Amino acid sequence: NVKLINTLKVYFLFNLNISKTAEELNVTRNTVAARLDKIKSLTGLTPSDFNDAVKLKVLLTAMDVK
Repeated sequence: NVKLINTLKVYFLFNLNISKTAEELNVTRNTVAARLDKIKSLTGLTPSDFNDAVKLKVLLTAMDVK
């Protein structure tokens, strides 16, 4: 899902700040939180957890290389 990937990229760009992510994406904080929850349910990784965030960032980087 492109929206989930873009949300995650922006979330990392703004150092895991939901408010700034929402502002940048022009959506509500609840929308960002719901997307992050969806990412967690799909991957089993919690974007706000440092160790999981590193794994997700590596996955995003690998996707950009392709």
